[in-house]
Amino acid sequence: MSHRFDAVSRTVCDIMTNDKPFGGVVTLLAGDFRQILPVVRLGRRADIVDAALTRSTLWKEVILLKLDRNMRVEKYGRDADQVSKLRHHADWLLQLGDGRLPHVQSDVDNIELPSDLCVSTVHELVDFVFADLPSHYTDTAWIFSV
Repeated sequence: MSHRFDAVSRTVCDIMTNDKPFGGVVTLLAGDFRQILPVVRLGRRADIVDAALTRSTLWKEVILLKLDRNMRVEKYGRDADQVSKLRHHADWLLQLGDGRLPHVQSDVDNIELPSDLCVSTVHELVDFVFADLPSHYTDTAWIFSV
């Protein structure tokens, strides 16, 4: 992926006849790099890491901006209690992504999930994920707001 990133930059440089990264054009990349890994067919972990954007020669030119408010939490919380629960969950997800959650019995690969995220059956999972669907399935505004 980093090779493609570099190739796109070189192409834009050629089009703009400018040797600055991306031909001097401000380029916005968005996403959570913890969730967006390059796909390397039959690649090992080292191959995947090597293909990441952060390995590009252009990465030193990147200005990284981070969002500090989770707008979904505030937009979709029905009341202060739910907003608080959603904010707590969003913070937990960030800790998970940053590798800051405690490990089970000093095992680096295992963490303990909160009990409210655990289900015992597929039926419970469906009920949890699609709890209000039976009463809202014809409401397109509700469907697209979830």
